[in-house]
Amino acid sequence: MNKEVPQWFSLTMIEGMAALRVLKLRNPPSGETIPGTSLTVADANARTWITVLWPARGWTEKSVPHLARTFSEWARRNEEWPTIAAFLELFDEVRAKAHREETVPFRDAIPAPVWTPDKQARIEAARQRFLVKLDGMKKVMFAPSLAAHKLLHARRSR
Repeated sequence: MNKEVPQWFSLTMIEGMAALRVLKLRNPPSGETIPGTSLTVADANARTWITVLWPARGWTEKSVPHLARTFSEWARRNEEWPTIAAFLELFDEVRAKAHREETVPFRDAIPAPVWTPDKQARIEAARQRFLVKLDGMKKVMFAPSLAAHKLLHARRSR
């Protein structure tokens, strides 16, 4: 496996972490400089995340929107800085949800059925038979109540 982390991955992670930092979540990496270096704790944290996360999944450039969405979802749901494990768990959830949305067909995408005139005639005949049965069922269903109503009315009029 190529150990060199591609720039698109590093930039995506740095942008996401910067966005979280602006939101002032609890327990963020400090902005203080690490003694003896020119790195801040936040810079070192970002580098560590990138180094640890890169081999953790089979990242591709198609992962970029899912990574960005994971940072957004984290900010929306949490008030604390994420751990790597929690971030990966949320990433898997975000990616799975996106996959489900991509694979569920839209109703408009389903073509209207194309029926031959013979098939249309058979469907119409079946519909007419159903309506006749439905009409007969209405008469049976409401007949007892109509009879009871007439009986009750006849008793009152005496």
